[in-house]
Amino acid sequence: MKPYAVTEDLGASSEGTGGAGAIDVTRVGQPFEARPVVADPEPAPTDSLLTIEAAAACLSTSATALRARCRRHARRVGREVLARLGAGVTAYKFGASWRVRIDPP
Repeated sequence: MKPYAVTEDLGASSEGTGGAGAIDVTRVGQPFEARPVVADPEPAPTDSLLTIEAAAACLSTSATALRARCRRHARRVGREVLARLGAGVTAYKFGASWRVRIDPP
């Protein structure tokens, strides 16, 4: 048994929803549910934002120096405060703490 039955209506549709050349696709034996076809997005890594301490270890610097650098480069963008530190390193301020994203090269 085929999962879909396709019938072509080259004339006017009896229900008035089709038209000349309309194709009626119905599910055989089951109600048809229209679902949009969307590609599966790649899930974001759970550790995409690092704490200052973890980011400082990755960047071979101290947490104090990284916090100071974030303060110096901090800019308000809309309602966010972020610091672009260069080389794919971006820091975001959440309340009183910073979170750092390091993009791979």
